Amino acid sequence: MVREHRYEAKLPLLAISDGRAIAEGTLDQRQGGWKCHIGLVSVLTHPDFQGIALSKILIDCLVGFARHAGLAKLEAEFNGEHEIAFREFANIGFGELIRLPAYVRDIHRKDPDYVLMGMNIATDEDYAPAL
Repeated sequence: MVREHRYEAKLPLLAISDGRAIAEGTLDQRQGGWKCHIGLVSVLTHPDFQGIALSKILIDCLVGFARHAGLAKLEAEFNGEHEIAFREFANIGFGELIRLPAYVRDIHRKDPDYVLMGMNIATDEDYAPAL
């Protein structure tokens, strides 16, 4: 069964090389409530394609889409062991908002920190939704 995708709620991006997905990014937008002005960004890059700025390109695109959608802030969540991802997001303008020690559990049953990063984004008035 194919379901209709709601791109206004979750916008996916794929990077394709030789017919296979090598990276993906998403922008999740809440459709109501007290966090509706905050988007959630995530990016995952295949290990063979890390270190070539592919994550940066996807993050830049997602920030642009968020700005166009009229969002005011972005968040990104991490397993505390992903230092490379922290640097990628920090280079775009995200900062660490909170770190909870030993808060999550990975597939190896280790308990790394939970890290929430955030970014304020300036919204062009032309892109801002009508209030």
